[in-house]
Amino acid sequence: MLPGTLHPTSAPMRLRASHFLRTAMGCCIVYLVILEAFLAVPAFNGVTQIRPASGLGPTLGLMFGLPGAFGCAVGNLISDILHFPNDPWLPAYFVIQLIYAYGLRAWWNILFGSDAAPRLASAKHLVAFLIGAMLDALLVTLLLLPLEGDTMQALNIHMVHLFNNFLALTYIAPPTMLPVQRVRRDRGERSLSERFVLVALFAAAIASILCVAIMFAFRIQDGNTVANSALDESLAFIYPLLTTVTICLFGLACAMLAIIEHALAQPLNELAIDARTLAMRMDSTGPERMRDGELDIRLTSSHVLDEIALVAHESNEMRHALATSMIEAQTSARERERISTELGLASTIQTNALPLDFSDLESTYSAKIDAIMRPARTVGGDFYDVFPLDDHRLCVLVADVSDKGVPAALFMMRAMAETRECLRSASTLGEGLSHASSHLCANNDAMLFVTMFVVALNARTGNIEFANAGHNLPMLLSATHGNRWLKAKPGLPLGVMEDFYYETGRSKILPGEQVVLYTDGVTEARSAAGELFGDRRLEDALNAAGSDSPVAIVERAVTSFSEGAEQADDLTVLSLCWLPETACGTFAADANLCMDVCEFVHSHISDAAVENAGFNLDLIVEELFVNVATHAYEGAPSSKRGVDIFVADDVSNNVVHILLQDSGVAYDPTLRKISALTGAERLEDLEVGGMGLLLVRKLSDSMRYERFGDHNILHVTKHYGL
Repeated sequence: MLPGTLHPTSAPMRLRASHFLRTAMGCCIVYLVILEAFLAVPAFNGVTQIRPASGLGPTLGLMFGLPGAFGCAVGNLISDILHFPNDPWLPAYFVIQLIYAYGLRAWWNILFGSDAAPRLASAKHLVAFLIGAMLDALLVTLLLLPLEGDTMQALNIHMVHLFNNFLALTYIAPPTMLPVQRVRRDRGERSLSERFVLVALFAAAIASILCVAIMFAFRIQDGNTVANSALDESLAFIYPLLTTVTICLFGLACAMLAIIEHALAQPLNELAIDARTLAMRMDSTGPERMRDGELDIRLTSSHVLDEIALVAHESNEMRHALATSMIEAQTSARERERISTELGLASTIQTNALPLDFSDLESTYSAKIDAIMRPARTVGGDFYDVFPLDDHRLCVLVADVSDKGVPAALFMMRAMAETRECLRSASTLGEGLSHASSHLCANNDAMLFVTMFVVALNARTGNIEFANAGHNLPMLLSATHGNRWLKAKPGLPLGVMEDFYYETGRSKILPGEQVVLYTDGVTEARSAAGELFGDRRLEDALNAAGSDSPVAIVERAVTSFSEGAEQADDLTVLSLCWLPETACGTFAADANLCMDVCEFVHSHISDAAVENAGFNLDLIVEELFVNVATHAYEGAPSSKRGVDIFVADDVSNNVVHILLQDSGVAYDPTLRKISALTGAERLEDLEVGGMGLLLVRKLSDSMRYERFGDHNILHVTKHYGL
């Protein structure tokens, strides 16, 4: 090895040596201080031979092992040197003191092993301690026998040493061991046996104090000290009495402690150990075997207190009940998992039953469709549907079944199928709802019903039909006219009455306008404070929608409003926007600009429209534009005269939509006499401009007028299909 390097084992050896020296030095100082304190009091030395400090060495040796015994031996040697510097037997006394201080610990190691910490935790430990104390006192007495002569008359000095060492060790060791043990142990708790030992020690100490008091009564008589011979006679009585009292009290304590351990402490300890390990054993055993009694408490002692036996019995009953509950809980959990799986599958089936991809319908009917259905539970009773009625009519509907969950979902599937079939085969929407209601009334023992609002869009003309079966009114969104509720006469929910007549309403929408349908899960959504969302908030949300999807706007508004509250009802929203691609141009109300207007229309329609209907479209646009330029702004300054032209070519339906908007005087061309003109009437009977309007009526497929605010709006459609 290189100079200065350490052997691998030198560090642990140094640590052990350092620990030995520190422990020995501490015990030496404690022993020396206490010994000198007792020797300084005349009543505890000299002729009395009462030396309480003689029990300190074996006590420290028992607690700290060889370092403690060595320190006490060194402390005793220092004291002997101070008081008897010329005594040639000092080395012998050192060795005897070392043997005496370590003797009790050696006895303990023999009985319980060197790794067992000294504890008075049972009757066995207490008996072992008392026997060890007596043997250790006897051993040191025998070792001192050759070195000390008898100086007492009434009682042999060696008997005094034996009794003194036994008594001192008995009264010093237990109260010293117990606090040290409590500090060393992790939980700092004291067992029942240790508490009982303290009680026995206290009782023995009281009895011993009374005996010592008797001894002092002999020493003090009328304020004078009695003769040594009288004291010797008192010692002959006191020492055997103290020893007898101590042995009797501790013997009784051992007997009672054995009984307590057998009938109380041991069963309680078994109950505690069983309770601590129950969870671990239960995980490995399982509730079935625990229910069958495999984890029952079985006390080893056959003679236990009735109360403890009752606790054990009730604990076993509790375990059986707990195991039964766990088995039932596991069964319920498996059943819930099965139901959850089935509900998840049902939710998937329900979701797949709703139309999700609208791309084909949107391209065919020049529409933009968006929809969402969010059930309050895994499955719900709300639904929507989108399907064609014929080659140019598209039907949309939103419905709400009266119940929630699985029953509502099942009825929803039936209602969806019945309604779609009945609406397709009926001549009007009202008739279709009547047939659907009659079908749903049959075999409806659960008395379920469904509210519904249905809308049919004619993609060629923008005409819509609608019917209401007790449902919330939709909102019609229009950037031109403003948002408004679509008024419809309410009818009974479907499934309530057979052969109920549902009224069919009719209206017209312009390109870009949208119909928003929803269920009461929107308006009846509640906030955390219990407030309803309501129609007003819905209207405000849709008014602020802008270019965003109305469905997304409504969903966000409801979610934000009801944050912190549980969703109580299914939520369904659907929007239908008639959206042929539209171009807009603004022209001065000047008849000389007709050619410019016609060129604008041609530039925004398809080649097929130009080829098949271009000439007719030119005539329609020219007559309408000239009519507005000539009659709409009479007397108005030229700066106020203007006409907005909107053009949309619905190539999927081969329809051109032309919309003229002006701010002139109110004028409805659809109310002119042209509507009543017959071939028998004279053309000169027509009003001014009537000939042109008659031409427009003949050439176009539909013409619709509205007065919105201070604007005239005229919508004309022209079909150019072959």
